[in-house]
Amino acid sequence: MIDPAEAVKGFLVTAGVGVFAAPTGWSIHIGALPESPDTAILVNMTGGRSPFPHLALNYPSVQVIVRGSRSGYVPARQRMNMVVEALLGMSSIDVSGDTYRSCNQVGDVSFLGLDDNTRPLFGSNWWFIVLPAVGAGHRVAI
Repeated sequence: MIDPAEAVKGFLVTAGVGVFAAPTGWSIHIGALPESPDTAILVNMTGGRSPFPHLALNYPSVQVIVRGSRSGYVPARQRMNMVVEALLGMSSIDVSGDTYRSCNQVGDVSFLGLDDNTRPLFGSNWWFIVLPAVGAGHRVAI
């Protein structure tokens, strides 16, 4: 199974929520937010629930953080709304052989405060039901 953060990054780019990398605009990153541009989206894997030991069925999770520009609380919250609209209730999607069957939001969007440069941060957490591409191992495809 590929890193679910990579898959979600791809979902958000396809949905027009952000771009892979840009000097301006809503760039999407994995691992850490860059210093610039101010407006950026971060997607990180957060573990998830335990997979089934005998069936090819996984429950990975990710966290999405949206950072706005200084005094950009409202546009950042609106961008997070776009993240929610793109992920919640999405259709089944195949990514490199893995099938993402369902996307579930964990709680609601949270205002995380301001970063060291007084830029607003919003967070949301997600878990997925994934049928991983079957390869070597002991689990049976469903």
